[in-house]
Amino acid sequence: MPEPSVEDGLLYDNYYRAALPLALQYFGVEVLHASAVRTRLGVVAFCAVSETGKSTAVAVLSRRGYPLWADDAVPIEIDEGTRDARALAVPFRLRLDAALSSAFGDPDRSFRWPEPERLDLASAPLAALCVMQRVDSSQTAEICRLSAIDAVTALLPHSYCFSLMEADRKRLMMRCYIELAARVPTSQCRLQRAWKGCPRRSTKSKERFPDSHSRSLHRLDSRGN
Repeated sequence: MPEPSVEDGLLYDNYYRAALPLALQYFGVEVLHASAVRTRLGVVAFCAVSETGKSTAVAVLSRRGYPLWADDAVPIEIDEGTRDARALAVPFRLRLDAALSSAFGDPDRSFRWPEPERLDLASAPLAALCVMQRVDSSQTAEICRLSAIDAVTALLPHSYCFSLMEADRKRLMMRCYIELAARVPTSQCRLQRAWKGCPRRSTKSKERFPDSHSRSLHRLDSRGN
């Protein structure tokens, strides 16, 4: 039982941010440690270790017209009929440090935690994945498209995993991430620690981030809505 002095909001936040993602993964739904926004073509998720800037990235994008979709946990499913990847939405409260909260305000100020009852998770097409990485000032900041093989290697460290002891569950997990990498465009974004500008786009990739006002420049399936 929680201490009586613990605020309800903190309990809800930790449940949806940590406990629920692990429970979902245990019961067969893969979950990425990522924050996300929604575009006209679907959800774009930013994977990263803590304090890399994924929450900051979606906060900035939300101010440019992209609705927030997730912060810290993005459950993923592969549609059994179409085999398309979809992102599920769990309740969340965007977590920013004090300085950024002061600068950005509260992008989801109208948010209310759901009532404690059966939770139906909304879903949307997963349009793109971006793996964020901090590099020192001696390295170049850039965004480059990953091959399917490199995408699997890059995504797995950002996956929630309840246990690796069950061979069958681990096999299903690997199968999901292999299929995910094959179906969803995945890029790596290297940001300098003293970042003061937009990383250059690698010459290895001609794709661009899908925006909320134009058709996909990421060559994504136009069936996303």
